[in-house]
Amino acid sequence: MVDEMSIKYSFEYNKSLDMIEGYEDLGHLGRSSRPAKLAFVIMIRGLYNKWKLPMSYFLSSTGVKGDVMAEIMKNCISELIEIGFNPVCITCDQGTLANRKMFAMFNARLCTQTIYSGYGFGCSK
Repeated sequence: MVDEMSIKYSFEYNKSLDMIEGYEDLGHLGRSSRPAKLAFVIMIRGLYNKWKLPMSYFLSSTGVKGDVMAEIMKNCISELIEIGFNPVCITCDQGTLANRKMFAMFNARLCTQTIYSGYGFGCSK
């Protein structure tokens, strides 16, 4: 499951990392000096069991763009496969252009208000 939500922005010094937190941070895609106002959260959950875990979150100033969202999701899916999970779907709201662009990059199609992705999650080696 993925969702982006507003957060109250604030800055805090992280002594152990010797850095100020509260700025835009897209993980492996880099940081910026813009204040973070939104959190893009990725959560994994079982299909047949009642468990769920937050996997990661990314902080942005204006919202994560669709191409960046696709890159983040591909990375997270690869990480899940690497540790033995079998991701089968991505669940999110359909309202945002960023979500639609991400699914378009996965070759998804819109059928009767439901998005079905044609992107194969399995890794070919």
